[in-house]
Amino acid sequence: MSGEAPNLVLEQLRLIREVMALSRRDESDMRSVVLSVTERLRRLERRLDEVRDDLELTIKAEIMGRLGHLRTETEKQIGALRDQIGSAHQLAGSPAP
Repeated sequence: MSGEAPNLVLEQLRLIREVMALSRRDESDMRSVVLSVTERLRRLERRLDEVRDDLELTIKAEIMGRLGHLRTETEKQIGALRDQIGSAHQLAGSPAP
């Protein structure tokens, strides 16, 4: 019986060592995964910042273009109205304002 007890203890120690080795490998694998995910998140944040900047610039350019067009069209219409008013005053024989 005394021969079995040391063998049983040795077997238990061997199993504990195996479990510890597996745990270390799992810990190392988890650390690698966490580092990989962290790096991917950083890249994603940088990309989102770039996209946000691009979108902001695109929206500003679109608004400025539309406002410029609106201004040009408004100035054309005001010019046409002035011409009509001037023509109407000439026909009526009164000086244009």
